[in-house]
Amino acid sequence: MKKSAAVLLIITMSFMICSCSITASGQKKVTTPEECIQMFYGEIIAGNYETAYDTYFADVSKSIIDKVDYSNEQKDKYFTESITLTDVLVNSSEKIENIDETVYIVKGKLKFTKNGTENTKDFSDYVIKQKSDGFYRYLYNGIIMKKDFNMASTHESNLVHATKMVLYDSIEGLYVDLSFKNDTSKKYKFGNDSGSIMQITIGDKVFSYQLSEPIDFEGKSEAVLKGFFKDSHGQPEKISVSNIYEIGKDGTIMNSGSGQTYSLKITS
Repeated sequence: MKKSAAVLLIITMSFMICSCSITASGQKKVTTPEECIQMFYGEIIAGNYETAYDTYFADVSKSIIDKVDYSNEQKDKYFTESITLTDVLVNSSEKIENIDETVYIVKGKLKFTKNGTENTKDFSDYVIKQKSDGFYRYLYNGIIMKKDFNMASTHESNLVHATKMVLYDSIEGLYVDLSFKNDTSKKYKFGNDSGSIMQITIGDKVFSYQLSEPIDFEGKSEAVLKGFFKDSHGQPEKISVSNIYEIGKDGTIMNSGSGQTYSLKITS
């Protein structure tokens, strides 16, 4: 009897330690936001980036970045910074209020070594409880919605023009990818001493983002401008990009002052 009781105790403790379960589809169903982050970073620490993606990424996150790009992104980040993650400590989770989705912010510390020295850093990540299956899943960059806007591939008056906008609505604000096409043989530059300024208008509010550095825009080419507009939500009615300069054959700026501004009204 004592031996049987001991075996039963061990089995019970095993189930307490691992509270995730395997569904009929083979997916791991974690039961809390904290556990999702713990298991997710466990795969990241082990270098299993594709497993982390397959198992713990939210469905909406998989529509934003594919597995190969995410895996390469993680490899490049830790290689470039000479960082080796060693452990994750989850401290708390809190439900985000006033949004349609069930989303939690999970906070904790990451342990890592850099050039042989042990360090820690705080992290905050977002976890969504998916409506489709009830699973808790990691939200890439806290993004809960993606929407594409396509424009004409050519423009009768603007030979340098936008062809596509991708809008990502995240917990912390809007991410915008604005694709430009240069139908001329001329060279342009987004920004001069500093990067161009992107602005979006939502209702009576204007949100701004300055590109981290100028971007060269060769003739007969395409470019993507990426902006983040903190605390902005909803669909913009207008987007503009200022400080656009034409570059002469000698490499100097042709138009002085603040440069040109490209503006675009956005409709659904």
